[in-house]
Amino acid sequence: MSTLQAILFVLAAVGLWLAHSAFFPWTACGACPGGKKRNSSGTVWRDCRRCGGSGKRRRLGKVLIDAATSPREE
Repeated sequence: MSTLQAILFVLAAVGLWLAHSAFFPWTACGACPGGKKRNSSGTVWRDCRRCGGSGKRRRLGKVLIDAATSPREE
């Protein structure tokens, strides 16, 4: 595999990853089961810090896309 082929492969992989993030921007929160933190008896006692209680969070690719496309303030 030549260097040019390796570079094209990496660029294609990054492009596919960004396209997947654009079409499927949400993923399950890994810190909680469904957005609520529970104590040992199963009682809900607060919302998850990471997802705010929704149970889902934005993918890193979508965060990068939004940062790149947002208008710059001067």
